[in-house]
Amino acid sequence: DTLEICDEIRARGCTSLAAALWPYYKEKKFMDMFVLVTDEEENTRKGGFFFAELLAKYKAEVNDGVTLVIVCVGRGDSRFRSSLKLNHINYRVVHIDGSRPDLGKFGAVLGQLAMISSRFKISSGKKN
Repeated sequence: DTLEICDEIRARGCTSLAAALWPYYKEKKFMDMFVLVTDEEENTRKGGFFFAELLAKYKAEVNDGVTLVIVCVGRGDSRFRSSLKLNHINYRVVHIDGSRPDLGKFGAVLGQLAMISSRFKISSGKKN
């Protein structure tokens, strides 16, 4: 089934990081953390917004304390990080080598996310 889906889906060169965030914003769903796995390339808007713009709206309207963790595959894109800075979005980055992704290191990535998450819960005063 998975291989059939891969044959059926056709990429069109559009990348919308905001598309993953859109349902949470639209439904005003409260989240403590978003984890974005990306090469940081973005060339398509969702609902009229790129990711950083939409996350800024989410912070203003839903949860100002939401944490963003970027799992960056490859070198990343300075334009994406500049847009985060321009929209006053703080974030943490975990890097994965895009040319040699080592899935054995996935446990380490999860460990880093758990550490960031526990710091967030302590600093925000939320109980586990």
